[in-house]
Amino acid sequence: ITFIFVTHDQEEALTMSDRIAAFNNGKIEQVDTPQNIYENPKSKFVAEFVGKTNTVEIQGAKVNVRPENIVVADQETKAERAYAGTLRDIIFVGSTTRFVVDTPVGVITALHAQGNLKRGDSVYVSWQKSKEFSSL
Repeated sequence: ITFIFVTHDQEEALTMSDRIAAFNNGKIEQVDTPQNIYENPKSKFVAEFVGKTNTVEIQGAKVNVRPENIVVADQETKAERAYAGTLRDIIFVGSTTRFVVDTPVGVITALHAQGNLKRGDSVYVSWQKSKEFSSL
């Protein structure tokens, strides 16, 4: 049975749908599978509608990476994308904790941490390059 379900709840849209049409001001921005909408959004509006994203500038190009794909650690890593920074804030939000880090490539929010971290600590943020999507 085909049906149209209108929602502003991102989790509901991602879990209930085979395909999603993301509208912005009455115009379709993207129609795709939930996974492609989330992992390969075609516009900044779509990227932000279905979740949080970090936009950073690397070698003159802007790229995006989701907070859940970033790790904050108290020790340096050999990951392809790794940057030293200062832990600006730790925000407990119930089921998870957000770690906000000032880095040379911008302010980065992450959802995963390794080590016993506190505000003001020198830390390292890292992620896999394959988890980036192009700037929108």
